[in-house]
This record gives sequence, structure tokens and C-alpha cells, in this order.
Amino acid sequence: SPLSIEPSIMETLDWTEVIEVDPPRRFATRFGSWVLRGVSSTTFQPEGDGTRVTQEFETVGWISAISSWIFSRGSYEGSFRGELEKFARIAEREERPQL
Repeated sequence: SPLSIEPSIMETLDWTEVIEVDPPRRFATRFGSWVLRGVSSTTFQPEGDGTRVTQEFETVGWISAISSWIFSRGSYEGSFRGELEKFARIAEREERPQL
């Protein structure tokens, strides 16, 4: 029979830990769930009139490798690219006016 996990149990399996902070230039996290686990880092660099955002993900294990490959493809919501595009829309909408 299929394995069934109650939502309350599933929530305890997902975690994120901040492992490095260097405001406003960089932050890094260690994350984990039953589908995806590893380390991610994000850097912010001034570029022209904007900011270049660079994200790096390092996954651990076979399930994470397969999951990260799937999430890195396409631009659907929930994929890495989809989430970055959503972040860009929010950042552009909330851009502060130049003084």
C-alpha cells in the first residue's frame, strides 16, 4: 500500500538554517526535506542601474539530484527559474524611486 504521511509530520521534515549572512551582499542557507536537501547561497552585486542576483544550489543525495534537475528546468511556478522570475516582478514593482 502507498505510504501516507500526515501534513503535521511532513512539516517537521522541512527545515532551513541560515549558515552565513553578509548584508547586503550575501546570504547562505542549508535546507532539507524528503525531496530536496543541500546548501544554497545568494549574492547581490551592483550592476549598472540595477543589481545582479546570483544563486547557487548544491544538493546532496540521489533524490535531491533528480529533484533539483526537474526544478531547474522550465519556468513554471515552483521551479527555480519560475521563482526567480516571480521575485524579479515583485522587485521591479516595489522599486524605490530615484531621488
